[in-house]
Amino acid sequence: MIGLSLIQGTQNGVRERLRPAANRLIRNAPGRRVRWGSLRRTRPFSDCYGWDRGLPIDRYYIEGWLARHADDVRGEVMEVRDAAYAVRFGGDRVTRTHVVDIDAANPKATLIADVTQDDALPAEAYDAIIMTQTLHVTEDDDAGFRTLWRSLRPGGTLLFSGPCVGRIDHELTDVDCWRYTPNGLAAQAPAVVP
Repeated sequence: MIGLSLIQGTQNGVRERLRPAANRLIRNAPGRRVRWGSLRRTRPFSDCYGWDRGLPIDRYYIEGWLARHADDVRGEVMEVRDAAYAVRFGGDRVTRTHVVDIDAANPKATLIADVTQDDALPAEAYDAIIMTQTLHVTEDDDAGFRTLWRSLRPGGTLLFSGPCVGRIDHELTDVDCWRYTPNGLAAQAPAVVP
């Protein structure tokens, strides 16, 4: 008994002495260490929101949120620029995808429209709309919300995300206009009739 506890005590002591060195090795392994540089820097580490290093942090949270609401992605689904999230989170529940874009050069677009224009989208046409990080780069997001609500079928779901504290997009400084809070978004939702 005494011999066994001495051996275990020695092993634990060696482990504790080696732990800082092991942690340094792991921290300094290629791809593991973040080079913070000077914390007085005024430029971001990435000018493309982190896409150059993997998945941006906002997309991590957006995709987690979409995964939790995957059951709402069903029937006819509209998404902006491509149907990646509709396919990924809707799977077999999606009967048809619609891709809206203001850019006529987008080969994935099935509908070229400016969602901030009245009647840009057909009324009551979609069971779900996935609108991630888009309306903040419009001049009239109120009009965009009205168009989106009008284009949902009764019982349909708008899965919307927009920046709250995100920086202004350096490539879209002329049109990056809005940031959203929970109270502001609640004010955009139409009254729900029981």
